[in-house]
Amino acid sequence: MSKFGNSEFPIKLTNDYNLDYINLYILLYKIANSAILKLRKVNCFNYMVTSKAKLNYSKVADFFLAFANSKGDLLTNLKLQKLVYYAQAWYLANYKTPLFDDDFEAWIHGPVLRKLYTDLKNKGFYLSTPISSDVRIKNVEKDLNNIDPKLFPFLEEVAKVYFPYTAYELEFMTHQEDPWIKARGNLEPTDRCTNIITKPSMCEFYGKRIQN
Repeated sequence: MSKFGNSEFPIKLTNDYNLDYINLYILLYKIANSAILKLRKVNCFNYMVTSKAKLNYSKVADFFLAFANSKGDLLTNLKLQKLVYYAQAWYLANYKTPLFDDDFEAWIHGPVLRKLYTDLKNKGFYLSTPISSDVRIKNVEKDLNNIDPKLFPFLEEVAKVYFPYTAYELEFMTHQEDPWIKARGNLEPTDRCTNIITKPSMCEFYGKRIQN
C-alpha cells in the first residue's frame, strides 16, 4: 500500500481553497517521499533536460485509461490530461528526463497536451466527455515492463495519488503551480493561451518539492 494512501493520510479537497492549497502541498510532500517516486534526487541548480524520452504520450494515456477500467471508472479528456501531466512532472522531477517528448500548453483549464486532446476529440471525446476504452491493465503492464520495469510501478503510484480527485480538482491544483502560471504570463484567467509549459520549468518546480 502506498505510504500516502487514504488509510494513512486521508486528504480531501474542500471548498476552502486555502485549506486545499495546504493539503495539496502535504500531498506533494508525501509523493516526494514515496519509495516509488523518490528514486533519484534532481540537481536543483541545473534543469537542462537532455535525455531521450522513454515513451510515446499515448502509452502513458493508455496506462491511465487501463487503470480506470480496472477500477470500473471512466476518465474524461480533461482528467486524463491532468493525470498525464502529473506523470510527466514527477518523472522529470525524479529523473531529470522526460517520460515523453511532447509539450503541454497552458490552456484555460490547465495543462493540455494538444496531440492527445486532438486524438480524443477526433474520436468524439471532448474535455468533459467520458472516454470509452477497452485497454486492459495487464496488457499495459506487460508492454511497459518490456520497455523499463520501473515505468509501471511509477505510473501506478502517480495514479494512486491523483486518481481519487475530480478533473476540476486536478485543474485547480495545476492552477496553483508555477509551471502553468508562468507559462501564461500576464494573461487573464479566461484568455486563450497556447504557450508551452517548458520541461525545465516542470523539472525545477516539482524537483524542489522533492528536495524540500
